[in-house]
Amino acid sequence: MTAIFPPVASGTRVARRASTTASGSTSHIIDTGLSIFAADYWNGNLIAMRSGSARGAARTITDFDGTKILTVSPALPASPGTSEVYEIFTDKDDDADVHLIVADIGDPSADGTTLFDSIKYLYQQDSGASMASVATDSILSHILAVDGDVADYDDTTDSLEAISNKVGAYSGDGGAEQDDSVKASLDLVHDELDAQLDIARSASSASLATLDGSEQTLYEDSDTVPYFFGGGAVDLTQMADTREVVFKIYAKVKSGGSYIKMSSDAANTYTGAQDPDLIMFDGFYNVYGVKVTIDQTVAGAGYIAVDHEWFDGKST
Repeated sequence: MTAIFPPVASGTRVARRASTTASGSTSHIIDTGLSIFAADYWNGNLIAMRSGSARGAARTITDFDGTKILTVSPALPASPGTSEVYEIFTDKDDDADVHLIVADIGDPSADGTTLFDSIKYLYQQDSGASMASVATDSILSHILAVDGDVADYDDTTDSLEAISNKVGAYSGDGGAEQDDSVKASLDLVHDELDAQLDIARSASSASLATLDGSEQTLYEDSDTVPYFFGGGAVDLTQMADTREVVFKIYAKVKSGGSYIKMSSDAANTYTGAQDPDLIMFDGFYNVYGVKVTIDQTVAGAGYIAVDHEWFDGKST
């Protein structure tokens, strides 16, 4: 029967609890997870088997090869197999347990053995470089710059704090850029539009009792200064069978000029019953004149009547 290992001295703690990754011998315990530690790191510490054929045996580590093999003395009562739990005890006040964290978060730098070395890799490639700067192609550099090149990084304008302040100013929440903020700019545009344009239902809005097979005007207006044609809507509820209508939109681009068609007949031709019945038209700016017409090119079972509504905005 294997004896239970003797109690450890006061102040001794568990520095590592892990499992073997391969079968060893009565003098060797194998764990590939030990590769993050330097050779001889565990020498002189006590190791105890917690499961397996040598469970309860405690031995002194006489050598660690720096890769995976712990040599113990005296010999264990049985050779440890794979996946057998062991614990290493130490009374050293060092960073052995930090290595376990490092193993979880990634490989440390080539010459480093502590968590601090791994943290430094977040900021720089070389663990010996100054912590005051961020190295190109480090993890943090790719957070700060799209291409990982932080040579032109300026914390006064590019830092998260600077960006936060800028966003706050642009949204109108305060800051040095308050007068140039998006909110301030939109408020200014809104005030100027209110002062310049009187958006209203156009007098062209009406009902055409019956279309007659000719091009008939639905909306027409102009001004002497820029104004906004706000678009409108036409009700084609009476469309059915083979009836077909074509809308045309015209605009004048110079004083005393002729109307120029700015719409495509193919895109503005409607045949038969419509779904939805209400046809919408977008608005745009103009000075010299805008006109919208309708022509029922196919009578089908008869000519239809249409209700239509338009909006425009003019300087007050």
